[in-house]
Amino acid sequence: MHTGRGDAAQRARTRARIPVAVDASDASCGFCVGPDFERFSQVDDVFSRSRYDPDVHTDKAEMFYATYRRPLAD
Repeated sequence: MHTGRGDAAQRARTRARIPVAVDASDASCGFCVGPDFERFSQVDDVFSRSRYDPDVHTDKAEMFYATYRRPLAD
């Protein structure tokens, strides 16, 4: 087990080196970021399975997303 204290030589023997791309832009990785791109939001990520899985999607899940970190209107 690595402790992170002075064991760089041991850590180097157990880590695979990954080359760094010359151009690290999104385009060089094959990502196409369009005008409809939305930034990641933790509000939309919590328990996100209930958004796309009909087995767990409920009205209560919708209410959660509508009010999470926002005041409850009613």
